[in-house]
Amino acid sequence: MKGAKKKLAKISKICEWILAAHEKIRFAMVIDGLGNVQCLKTIGLYELPSEISSRLGDSLAVMAGSLFKDLSLYHGAFEYAIVKHARFSTVGLRLKNAFLVFVVAGEATAEFVNHVRDTLRIYGVETE
Repeated sequence: MKGAKKKLAKISKICEWILAAHEKIRFAMVIDGLGNVQCLKTIGLYELPSEISSRLGDSLAVMAGSLFKDLSLYHGAFEYAIVKHARFSTVGLRLKNAFLVFVVAGEATAEFVNHVRDTLRIYGVETE
């Protein structure tokens, strides 16, 4: 039981670590294999109440999950995917037992994703 609590505590910290990894990262969310949002954090001008944030997170998890699932159907399994839209890039990155989605103001590159991976490794989080 202690191991499970420790693992959940670590997962909930991932969003904070990702937001701290680079000033261009505005949003981070971790989704488990069942589609449940494990953590959701944003940096911005406005803060949402936790209930609204949770409901939005569930919707975003479904949307992001289906987007990256469709991409993998067309292009095969991937380690990460970058979807550019207007002034933002949405990045999906596979973790060992979950999926990380984060939004970058501007363009995300392979080097940017590698920087995020390095940050995760510092904290002992495994990526695929």
